[in-house]
Amino acid sequence: LGVICTEHTLGQADNALLLKHAPLAAEKLAQIAVFYNFDGWLVNLESDLPGGTVGQCVEFLKVLTDCTKRYVGQHAQVIYYDSLDENGKVSYANALATCNKPYFEACDGIFTNYWWTAKDLAMSRHLAGARPSA
Repeated sequence: LGVICTEHTLGQADNALLLKHAPLAAEKLAQIAVFYNFDGWLVNLESDLPGGTVGQCVEFLKVLTDCTKRYVGQHAQVIYYDSLDENGKVSYANALATCNKPYFEACDGIFTNYWWTAKDLAMSRHLAGARPSA
């Protein structure tokens, strides 16, 4: 997988730019995945989103997933890294939780932050429910 990563204060401007041009960015990222033979993307946004753009971020994940599958093939995956809460602020849940589920539902899966426990994994599995197979 290729990695899309924004971090710290500088990453906030990158997030704003990415979301401002989300459909074009998704299309170009899918084309990059083909060129470099990536099987998809890990989306790791470790910078706060601009206010009021959580819905745009969720939509970006959906469009990126659709574009990547269209260009790369149905085996392609877009994975969201557990980094943002329901308000678009950096907050690691260490599990699939109600605060990050909209991001998870917009793509193929979630890569949880590193401080998970067995209880977190069980909660994640329960909250994920049945997922459609690729």
